[in-house]
Amino acid sequence: RSLEVLRKEAERCDTFQGCFLWSSLCGGTGSGLGSRLAAEIRTQYPKRCLLSAMVAPFSRGELPLQHYNAIFAVSTHQKYSDGMIILQNDQVLSALQ
Repeated sequence: RSLEVLRKEAERCDTFQGCFLWSSLCGGTGSGLGSRLAAEIRTQYPKRCLLSAMVAPFSRGELPLQHYNAIFAVSTHQKYSDGMIILQNDQVLSALQ
């Protein structure tokens, strides 16, 4: 469904140059879905710019597995994205307090 929405928006543009993908690096849905979307967007739009912005898990996470998910997700985004922005939950939280 997400790719269908992107396709419709791209068709509405006079010149589709690329997209900005926000995703989480925590958990299976955040890291897995974001990585899959990056791969699919790159496959469907190989010559368009893809910028990935990701939110990294807290340094002291609830589950040890989330840090492994984050590593694998960053690796996938690095492979398929033209640029990456990584935000850390710890730093965002401290800036907001």
